[in-house]
Amino acid sequence: MSSTHTDRELAGRIETMARMVKGKPFGHWPAFYTGENLMVALVLNDTAALQAMNYTVLEAMDRVDLDARTLRVIELLVTR
Repeated sequence: MSSTHTDRELAGRIETMARMVKGKPFGHWPAFYTGENLMVALVLNDTAALQAMNYTVLEAMDRVDLDARTLRVIELLVTR
């Protein structure tokens, strides 16, 4: 499986997760993996969720598997 295919698959999964939790406080999110939680919080610009996980935006960006451009594309899809 190519890296591009894997990235697209991950991006689709994060988009779905972000739609699921959009507008919910972090404490009511399902039990995602930490990296997924971070990506969803970044996509939703949810600094409260990042703080609840003890991450800053920069720390979260360093930790996640998707680049800033891909996260922004997902953000645009979720917010439209």
